[in-house]
Amino acid sequence: NEFGLGDHILVSPVIKAGQKKVKTYLPEGKWYSFWNDQVYWGKRIHKIGVGSYTFPLLIRAGAVIPLRPVAQYVDQTSPKRLDLHVYAYSGKQGVVSKLYEDEGEGYEFLDGGYKDKEFVVVGSDTTLHIHQSQEGDFEEQYQDYDVVIHGLEYDPASAIIDGESVK
Repeated sequence: NEFGLGDHILVSPVIKAGQKKVKTYLPEGKWYSFWNDQVYWGKRIHKIGVGSYTFPLLIRAGAVIPLRPVAQYVDQTSPKRLDLHVYAYSGKQGVVSKLYEDEGEGYEFLDGGYKDKEFVVVGSDTTLHIHQSQEGDFEEQYQDYDVVIHGLEYDPASAIIDGESVK
């Protein structure tokens, strides 16, 4: 019954009233619960608990998931920062996540009025690298990212953004 939302999100819906657990098959790799960061390994079936307002929503290790405040329509809010949820990954082959943004209406995207961002996450047992590239001329409403890293199994010794050390 599970289904994917893009390459990095897997949903396993609750299909029976009162159900306490849902059997969920996960593809190969490491997966995190969106709700509590519990780790699940792929290529097997898991019985995942269901809460009053939660269901199995799993994120692939290495994914970058952008989140912004809830809005009823595109122009309702103008966030100053975009939350980037990064799920720790250990592997030489990078995990690619994409974010496409434009005005949300009109045809300006045809003339470059869009922003297409690509995030690549590469990690090891002691490092986590997040690389961003982008194209397009669209000017986002936010100026900064709040980066939330999930599942990091070590305390970072440093963080470097655009070549500068940050806290």
